[in-house]
Amino acid sequence: MDSLLERYDAIIIRDLVLTLSIGIYDHEKQNPQNVVINIKAYVPKEDIDNAHSIQDALSYEILVKDIAIIAAQKHYELVEELATAIASLCMKYALTQAVAVKIEKPDIIKETKSVGIEILRYKHKP
Repeated sequence: MDSLLERYDAIIIRDLVLTLSIGIYDHEKQNPQNVVINIKAYVPKEDIDNAHSIQDALSYEILVKDIAIIAAQKHYELVEELATAIASLCMKYALTQAVAVKIEKPDIIKETKSVGIEILRYKHKP
């Protein structure tokens, strides 16, 4: 992770809450539930330094809209499946060189604040 921080800056989406159909149990399939999504999309520092308009940047507004579309388009059995779909979406943007996607389900296990997964994907290994 240190090599990422040396060469890249991160576009951050923090605590995006979406209500969607996710889970393996019948009650989850019948009742949409909240998920909390956090993303760090790593972009080369020189691209951040040279960005002077939205056309030069990775737009977090567009990312949020695209993530909401992916989340609403089908039922996801596993958070891993949704995390992979979001990571693939982020990696389609030319500026994105790596992405960390964390998805949590806050309301699923009462003894916890949340449960979930965090994945890291690279275009090229650092």
